[in-house]
Amino acid sequence: MGIAHRKISRKYPDNSTRASKILPPSTTTLGKWIQAKRREKNLATYHLAGKIGIPTALVQAWENGTEKPTNQQCQVLSKIFGSDSMSTEFFAGLR
Repeated sequence: MGIAHRKISRKYPDNSTRASKILPPSTTTLGKWIQAKRREKNLATYHLAGKIGIPTALVQAWENGTEKPTNQQCQVLSKIFGSDSMSTEFFAGLR
């Protein structure tokens, strides 16, 4: 089998067993919140982008504050990060 036909898979540790971390006080913007939650889940920008099905540059633009996610993307983000009341309120307040 050639290199192009090989499939590489990587197992990541299950983060559900860890206690939730308190977000730093600098998460006053949606971009900072996304970045903090992404790091909490040990996801690189390209991992998060792959889970959502968007370009990596768009995730970076969210974190830099130059773009904002759509309502549909916000729903996917809250599922990835855990749909708690904090994420719902945060998305509602900063949209």
